[in-house]
Amino acid sequence: MPLTITDTPQVVFEKCVMDIVGPLPETESGNRYLLMCQDALPKFTVMKPIPSQDAETILNIVLRYGIQQSIVTDQGSNFMSEMTKRTCKLLHVKKLTPLATIPNRISTLVKFFRHYVKHDQDDWDKWVPSAVFVFNTTPHSSTGFAPHKLL
Repeated sequence: MPLTITDTPQVVFEKCVMDIVGPLPETESGNRYLLMCQDALPKFTVMKPIPSQDAETILNIVLRYGIQQSIVTDQGSNFMSEMTKRTCKLLHVKKLTPLATIPNRISTLVKFFRHYVKHDQDDWDKWVPSAVFVFNTTPHSSTGFAPHKLL
């Protein structure tokens, strides 16, 4: 078996993987996107409905949940903006960007959430707390433990 180099963090809140789902049907609250943040070690996840995917909205949400040592995002303009780069530099957050798409570790989460949302559903943001609860209290295939327990 070949040697595999991993980038698994050593402590909780060392690395966060982020992605945005959307645009989704606009809700009564004006939300059209879902920001997903997953801690790379315990897989603990935060999902936040947001009205827009601009850098300022994303950074305001991220700053509410604390500062990781590094974040992994795709190459979306919101994540690649000057505002994001300056904020990461100011907070000493290492921003990691894969070649084109978000790593597989969060793609399962995106698929998971899409099961909760129908194409014409305009109240999907009301289901987010339930989806997050189920995800965080179900054992994860890579750890064998529920993310909530590991956190």
